[in-house]
Amino acid sequence: MKKNLRNVQLLILLLLSFPFCAMSQCGVSPTINVLPGTPTGDLRLDASQSVLWANWTVYNWEWTVNGTVQSNLVTTNNMVLPYVYSEVCIKAWATDTVTGDSCITKHCNIFQSTDLSPYIMLDVDSSGPLTVDFVASIIGGNGFPSSAYSIDFGDGNSVLSNTATHTYSAPGDYTAVAYISGWPVPTTRKVHVDNGIPNMQISNATVYTYCDSIITNISTNPPFFSSTAELIYDAWQWYPSDGINETYAYQVPGQSYVRFTLSDGYGDDLEYYYPVWLSECARVPDTATGTVWYDADADGIYDSTEVPLENKKIEALFCYYTTTDSSGFYSILLPRVQIPITLDSVSSNAITFPASSSYTAFVNAGPIHSNWNFGVADITVTIGGYTYLDYNQDSIYNPPGDVAFKNVSIKAYNSITGKDYYSSSDNYGYYNFALPAGNYTIKATSYGLDSAYVTPDSIQVNTTGGNYSGKNFGFYSSLAGGNLNIVLGSSGHPRPGFNYTLNATVRNSGIDTAQGAVVITYPAGLVFNGTTFPAGAVHNIANHTFTWTTGIVTPTAVKYFSAGFIVPAATDLGTVLNSSCIVTTDAGYIDHNLTDNNDSYTDIVIGSFDPNDKLVTPSGIGSTGAVHHDQRLYYRINFQNTGTASAINVIVQDVIDSNLDMNTFRMERASALYKLVTNGRTITWKFFNINLPDSNTNEPASHGFVEFSIVPMQGLPDGTPVNNSADIYFDFNSPVTTNTVTNTLQTSIAGINNIESNEKLIVMPNPFSDNLNVQLTGYEGKLTVTLYDVTGRSIAKVYDGRYVKGQKIMYNTKQFSEGVYFIKAQYGKNTFMQKLVK
Repeated sequence: MKKNLRNVQLLILLLLSFPFCAMSQCGVSPTINVLPGTPTGDLRLDASQSVLWANWTVYNWEWTVNGTVQSNLVTTNNMVLPYVYSEVCIKAWATDTVTGDSCITKHCNIFQSTDLSPYIMLDVDSSGPLTVDFVASIIGGNGFPSSAYSIDFGDGNSVLSNTATHTYSAPGDYTAVAYISGWPVPTTRKVHVDNGIPNMQISNATVYTYCDSIITNISTNPPFFSSTAELIYDAWQWYPSDGINETYAYQVPGQSYVRFTLSDGYGDDLEYYYPVWLSECARVPDTATGTVWYDADADGIYDSTEVPLENKKIEALFCYYTTTDSSGFYSILLPRVQIPITLDSVSSNAITFPASSSYTAFVNAGPIHSNWNFGVADITVTIGGYTYLDYNQDSIYNPPGDVAFKNVSIKAYNSITGKDYYSSSDNYGYYNFALPAGNYTIKATSYGLDSAYVTPDSIQVNTTGGNYSGKNFGFYSSLAGGNLNIVLGSSGHPRPGFNYTLNATVRNSGIDTAQGAVVITYPAGLVFNGTTFPAGAVHNIANHTFTWTTGIVTPTAVKYFSAGFIVPAATDLGTVLNSSCIVTTDAGYIDHNLTDNNDSYTDIVIGSFDPNDKLVTPSGIGSTGAVHHDQRLYYRINFQNTGTASAINVIVQDVIDSNLDMNTFRMERASALYKLVTNGRTITWKFFNINLPDSNTNEPASHGFVEFSIVPMQGLPDGTPVNNSADIYFDFNSPVTTNTVTNTLQTSIAGINNIESNEKLIVMPNPFSDNLNVQLTGYEGKLTVTLYDVTGRSIAKVYDGRYVKGQKIMYNTKQFSEGVYFIKAQYGKNTFMQKLVK
């Protein structure tokens, strides 16, 4: 606690007692009595009048102020309290000299210090072109001898006195500083010499403070062209005259400064600081509480295995402070004003919760405000850089010629600890790691660019701390052209009577631009609810399709298309909904891979469900969700605030199944800005300051989501399960755990519903002219083959009947104009599709 000398008046506001006894009753009742201050202005607090039972004695005392221990072994303590509210506690260790019983008890009072703090004044006046008179004085205290003062003239000379006349050796502008020995805050003044004007003066610059107002009286000599005044740490500014009265509502109590700036209109000015105390005016304070913990995995979640941090200082605008106890808990008194609560002396990089090292608190809604928590990790290293398409292949990021490449997964491997950390580049192509010290290998692991090569292959960073930027990765492809590919899924499960949305994701994984059209074919039983994204889709009601033009899709870019429906209330539970989608490429654009231009999706109508849920695409076949080994799995985590108030922060955490390859992790998208943190196989999305409204207040806005994709590990045996669930934290509530989605890895899947590799469907020639030859290898039975145009409209039934193994189907196509078509073969539950060009 600062030993600021001042007169102190005390107002006892509250009388609180906190016993900590080893027995049912303790033989001492401590009290805190206020005694007159000493001649130096210290406050004397006395516990000597504490009540002792017969045979009891106190063998130790401990004083604390705002949670900080001040002294031991005394009943009377001289101290100066911080301005405004302070909690003073006396703890006593007592024993019964007859029975040997012992106890510890504690008593606390809250005091309010209402007097002004002293401050230094420095008056400056010219007595000649280069000669200046200085006078320093203390205002608001008992005064100091002149030997306690020193004045630094700003030209390398100084004097140990409170008055001095100094002649400068050369004209110019100088800054003079007045000090008092042991005083923490000096006062500075600008000094102008030999510039055609005397040192500018502010006469009668007095400031009077009341509860919510500041009254100033100012006069200047000589008259000046202009002048301003402002309250430092606040937005108040005005052009003063000889009398000013400005009113403030709910200013933060404590010491501020009124700064007067005088100007002669020719570029010469003077800044004059006048310290002022803003009073709390006996308002009842609020209490803010929280916990500081060591966040070992840096995810912002206080896990049961993590430990609290003791003796961490919590500060609120320098006026209020406390420290954490052995449980990491703190309690701090605050005025009912907007004020920052800061975890002091901790690097902002090491703060894992909240978004910064401080909260901006406006504690005016009640006496106690909890959960102002801080997470701290051993983070001393930041590593960042850009991922970009290196079109001139010079390995240097030169925008706009080079283009930012987003959603690239970057791994940082710590060779000392063996831990992996992952980051993902944002919309600007920027990635960033916050890490503990170590030796790191930085490498790009997953990216949506075909046949890509990366420069450099990896980057080494060996460090005990510091910031490392410019660790860039350039990408290029040896495969010319674009590649539009598409994935179909939904934003939730279909339920009778509720909305249901189909989402198609189109990605250009080629190095060149592309454009084309997207068609979603939806089940006939759904009813369109009038919502599509983007707007303007062509709706073919007869064929149950929506068609969009993609516009230009730049390399590695992703576009989203969705259509909204209502599941009729009469729909039976268990009804299977089969949907499909196609993306085509316009003439003049190259699509070097046509096998990924279509997708299908199967969903099942269910009853009620938790809105905080997990989805996987593809869901797979059968109860085990069978998928192929190399299938990229697309996960969506939905969350909704179903509470009674908005959620300030939402944290989503997913522990990735050991059968999934973390090196193939790719962030797809999220509903709001987030901070991605990974530790091993644990991925955490921190949505700081999302302010997600509750569903009762704004149901549509109460939802959010995260989407990512990942590929199974290679070499796993058939039947390997892949399970995934997530935990969702709304502020400081217990986590909501989603359902678990399951897939099973298989080499061969009978009846798979998603569009697979078309190696079994042979269509020749392609491009075609007047005839098509179709053959389906390895199958015999019912077969339907249909031809579609680019909008998804069925234009011809190529074959519909029993197919004999090895049979060749010939179909005449003279009547069709040149363009892009799709041919689809259906047999049993299997569907195969291929793009054709005439």
